[in-house]
Amino acid sequence: MKKSDIYDVAINKIIRNKQNVYYIPILILALLLLIVSLMISKNINLFIDKSQNNNVGFRTLNIPPNYNEKDYGYELLKHTDNIVEIYSSKYSGTTLESNLKNKKVNGKIGLFYGSKNTLPKVEIGTNLDEDSNGYAICPIQFFPDDRINDLKIDTKYILSPSESLNKEFEVYYNSYTLSGNSINIKKTYTKKFKIIGLYDNRKILNMNNECFISTNDIKQIMDTIYFGLDDDTLYSHYAIVNELKNVNKTISFLEYKGFSDITPKLTIDKAFFNTILISSKTTMIIVSIIVIIVTSFYSKKKMLNEEKNIGIYKALGFSNLNIFTIYLTEMVVINIFCFVMSYFIYILLFYYLKNYYFTSLKFIGIDIVNFKYFYIAAFMIIIIISVIVTIVDLYKKLKINAVDLIGSDEL
Repeated sequence: MKKSDIYDVAINKIIRNKQNVYYIPILILALLLLIVSLMISKNINLFIDKSQNNNVGFRTLNIPPNYNEKDYGYELLKHTDNIVEIYSSKYSGTTLESNLKNKKVNGKIGLFYGSKNTLPKVEIGTNLDEDSNGYAICPIQFFPDDRINDLKIDTKYILSPSESLNKEFEVYYNSYTLSGNSINIKKTYTKKFKIIGLYDNRKILNMNNECFISTNDIKQIMDTIYFGLDDDTLYSHYAIVNELKNVNKTISFLEYKGFSDITPKLTIDKAFFNTILISSKTTMIIVSIIVIIVTSFYSKKKMLNEEKNIGIYKALGFSNLNIFTIYLTEMVVINIFCFVMSYFIYILLFYYLKNYYFTSLKFIGIDIVNFKYFYIAAFMIIIIISVIVTIVDLYKKLKINAVDLIGSDEL
């Protein structure tokens, strides 16, 4: 018998089998759930890895003053292995109003401590000299509005690189006087900055309104704002660790030296993400179990209904290999059809959600990635289960002689 004839028999069986009306939708849904679960798991792992490795905040330690040391621990920190820079948390950064305010954006810009260890890679233009005055590096897609923190961003008002580079802006800040329990504005200051470089904030998961200025500039601004207000305040040390892998080791050493309550400047809510990861992996396991159960039921019922046909095939001289080919072809074709349908549905959902619901996330570096090889992984999981179940059930039937199969009353 020609292979083409065998395949024709398999296709006809797919069309005539009424059970496929129920089995195919279940398989499509199972494949869709598997793909979604795999994608969620991978994207979360990618986000965590990207956050911790690219943003210096995850390896910057917030270290309260050590009151047992005369300089509150500064010298000890300075000579600690793996710590490459120390500065006061007072100078970490601030958000100020600017002259970029208009009817569409509120003009609030984040200004952050820019040293050689905190400055991101400049993609366009030149980087800062930490001792410079009046210069800034800002995001490639600059959006001067602090509502970006709530992911409220109108892409029409993002400044393009050509608009941002070499652009000048002014920020406004106040000095204050303390009178009893009230704080009053003493004087308003204006400082001008020129954007000399642009960085990709998505690579370090910064907001689109966050710029870096020199250490001298941020110190001058913060000292002016808090002059006379923080005379008795002791600020935490910010200590930058050279590599992420050394953070926990450094914390343990500093605790041994008498420091306490040390925390990274930035942390990820691992409990939240672990819950999502566990949920997605649990879904994968449950879906796989459901596929095994449904496929087993479908296959057993199918083999029961096909006993006479299998007997006829054997009586007509079909080899076991021919019969295996018919039923495995039928199962593989069904799986391919379900895969194509689930792939099509997933792609529609993916791009719809990405373009209409997750649009703003990409501006802070959270880009939902479509890993195409996961389609194959999900397909292989389903097809391996289906083929194994079919082979096992068909093998049992092929052990029965043709006369007994044809004479079966269970049709």
